[in-house]
Amino acid sequence: MMMRGYVSRRFADVDWIPKDLLQAYLYQNWSGGRNSGGGYAHSTLLVPGGLGELAYARQPLVDRIPRLRVGRISAIYGEFDWMDHRNMKALKTSLLKRKAEAGLEAPLIEVIRVASASHQIPIDNPLGFAEAVLDSCNDADAAHGTTVGGSRGAIGRLVPGYH
Repeated sequence: MMMRGYVSRRFADVDWIPKDLLQAYLYQNWSGGRNSGGGYAHSTLLVPGGLGELAYARQPLVDRIPRLRVGRISAIYGEFDWMDHRNMKALKTSLLKRKAEAGLEAPLIEVIRVASASHQIPIDNPLGFAEAVLDSCNDADAAHGTTVGGSRGAIGRLVPGYH
């Protein structure tokens, strides 16, 4: 019942998927079973927060990303995401500086924003999300700092020179 109310309010304008399927998907993803995304996040990744905060990351990405042994990281954010894309952009700048000064290895970070989407990007703008993933797979340098997925589901750049 609570999930039905959430879906009908939060995704009122989503018309590409039946609401009952979206409700079932979100329920299973967030709370269904041992391996649900929500259960994993709450028990493994987060710790109770402090003053005015709900939770903090146990190991913030800013501390973990420099140690990753990968060539590239694609960070995809919604245009109206509660997570601030500028933090990842600042980390990218910091890693590039570290790499230049000390010659240390660090992954290339690309930051892509999807227009007309909040944190639930694949639901809010599925075609924009697909465009972001394809851009990331095809050309990391060109994709960095862009906002994709123009109008809800329309393929195209919203802000071509966004940095």
